[in-house]
Amino acid sequence: MGGVRITDASLTIPPTPPPDIDVEAWRESIERVRAWRPQRLAITHFGAYDDVDRQLDEVARRLEDWAERARERDADGFIASVHAEISAAAQPEASAAYEQAAPADQLYAGLSRYWRKRAERAVPPPAAPPVS
Repeated sequence: MGGVRITDASLTIPPTPPPDIDVEAWRESIERVRAWRPQRLAITHFGAYDDVDRQLDEVARRLEDWAERARERDADGFIASVHAEISAAAQPEASAAYEQAAPADQLYAGLSRYWRKRAERAVPPPAAPPVS
């Protein structure tokens, strides 16, 4: 729920591997945790962080953005854009760690499956939440 963050200074990304990514449920989980007003988040496998609002804001924003990218682009376009974003914001060794922790092709696979399942159920795209 809290995302992947390799170091204190690095960006937070949403891990979205298949099979079942649910953007709406994830958004609700982020807001539920935010309402608890925790002082620290312990991210599975990736340490603990005291800047809770930054962590939640960043994972929520990037989840929305990457979900839209996966809907609008093909796999190659999505993967290239994610690699470019991570490379621009992370040190080279951190970029490699992000790819190991959350391979871009798997991020796309989970999000594209999410959109495919929504289309099969004829569910309209969710409204993006207001930006904090």
